[in-house]
Amino acid sequence: ISPRSAMIRSAIIPGWGQWSNGKRLKSFLVASVESYLIVRFVDYYQKYSKTEDEKEKEFFRDQRSKYGWWLLLAYILSLMDAYVDAYLKDFNKNMDINYSRLNFSMNFLQRSRHPGEMHIFSLLVSFENKTLR
Repeated sequence: ISPRSAMIRSAIIPGWGQWSNGKRLKSFLVASVESYLIVRFVDYYQKYSKTEDEKEKEFFRDQRSKYGWWLLLAYILSLMDAYVDAYLKDFNKNMDINYSRLNFSMNFLQRSRHPGEMHIFSLLVSFENKTLR
């Protein structure tokens, strides 16, 4: 599935883009979060529309706005997530690194000026004969 197609699917139905990318658990999570936010937004919108008391009206309006902003944020993030997941779907399949050739060294230097304090002097991580396919 193309990244654009995954994003469009996620825009139409919450979690569909994630489902198409093979991320089943994430799909349920996205659909659940967006559905919850939609229900809360609609609930507060209806309460705001029906009430006459100004204090209650202000409270319901604020709650509706809060859930509306959270819904917009969740919607945008789910679109971006579907796009990026589809774009990077084959990323791990294209890279094969031989970790048996990993060299890792770390040296510490004790400072006598401040007893008990340890400073990292150097950190080296290197791959020898790395194989990229």
